[in-house]
Amino acid sequence: PTRLAKDLSFAQISKLEENKTNLKGLYYQQFPERYFPSQTRSSHILGYVKEVDREIRNSLQERDDYELGDIIGWSGLEKSYENYLKGIRGVQFYQVDAYGREAGLITDLNPILPEPGQNILTTIDISIQKVIEKLMIGRKGVVLVGIPETGEILGAVSAPDFKPDLFTGRISANDWEAVINDPNKPLVNRYNTGLYPPGSIMKMITELALL
Repeated sequence: PTRLAKDLSFAQISKLEENKTNLKGLYYQQFPERYFPSQTRSSHILGYVKEVDREIRNSLQERDDYELGDIIGWSGLEKSYENYLKGIRGVQFYQVDAYGREAGLITDLNPILPEPGQNILTTIDISIQKVIEKLMIGRKGVVLVGIPETGEILGAVSAPDFKPDLFTGRISANDWEAVINDPNKPLVNRYNTGLYPPGSIMKMITELALL
């Protein structure tokens, strides 16, 4: 199957249902989307997902794990932990008539149950994250709060950022143009792509080495 459209309205689904006997091979189903219940944005930490098209699929090393229309992590934790988060797809066998209409499940073939992806636990402290996100409203730059001894990151903000649910479902043309043409570049992850002069702190490191 190939996805032709998504985010259908109630009126569109009603038309499909009313005319399903004449629309051979067409069906609709619910599709899970990301949900962001946290009070923080953490958009550059979490990253975002993208729909797999032919170009993306051909560029993947594990292309057989994905079909066109699947969702793949494209930045942030979504990308770094894609193999942990994606899970394994399941298979259900249906019997269809000569017109491609479903006529029930095939009982002779056992379904292959899907396996959900794993949970991941971060070191982000939500209370710290909320404070530094509020601190960076209207500003441009990066704030990182961590524990030097362990390398744990307790809070991280790259400002300006974007709404974490921006890429969930269909994004409107106006929203996309607003983000792309924003002179402050909210999609840029300044943790690792921003270029900043090291400043006077480098003098201390050099002095220690000389001493």
